[in-house]
Amino acid sequence: MTIDNTQRQLLKQQHPEFFTLSDNTVVGIPMQAMGNLSLLNNPTKLQVQCSRHLYQNEIDAIKEDCLQRGKAGAVIVSPFISPGEQQIATAAMHVNIPLIVLRINGLPPDFEPETRYFEACANGILLILTPFPYQSERIENMRQRCLQLNDIAARICKG
Repeated sequence: MTIDNTQRQLLKQQHPEFFTLSDNTVVGIPMQAMGNLSLLNNPTKLQVQCSRHLYQNEIDAIKEDCLQRGKAGAVIVSPFISPGEQQIATAAMHVNIPLIVLRINGLPPDFEPETRYFEACANGILLILTPFPYQSERIENMRQRCLQLNDIAARICKG
């Protein structure tokens, strides 16, 4: 669904709590956040981590498990970087399952969720977190950052 600028502005006015950038959200470590912070309080959180080397049938099995558990009330937590993780995020959003997304490159001061996340944010089913300062340049230590984000996702899920 495409949301034009007028609709975006209206949704942001209707739900300012979901579109306000927070610099002091603490989830084990301080992080920037935007979205529904109450998702952190959900008692059932499910970490999703898919290797880039999985076959499509393996990704499909993980996706079906995530969707089933999400429909039962779990919040899905992941950086959603790999193609498999991205497929799961897309499928979850199609059926309004809440997500906690960990961003690898921080949040700029004028951050607004990309189109695929904007409506989920307005509906209160998205929380975007990042422990990293914003950077637009190429990330040199990408693998290390991905591992850090997966570790953070695991800690969020453990409570």
